[in-house]
Amino acid sequence: MMCEMGCKGTIEKTLRKTAGVASFDINFADSTAVATFDSTLISATDIATAIDEVAGGGLYTASLLNE
Repeated sequence: MMCEMGCKGTIEKTLRKTAGVASFDINFADSTAVATFDSTLISATDIATAIDEVAGGGLYTASLLNE
């Protein structure tokens, strides 16, 4: 991500509104994000997909560090 303020805010706001996601925070220092979520409602893969689809898709991509 190139724009820490706008991109970070857009992604975090979208994910925090996603059913099953309790918290979502991006760390630009190490290019990671941490999500706390209810795995009975959403999976880590679903969260990565939700990031990929922010703003109509194509702007952001996510991959899982631990699968």
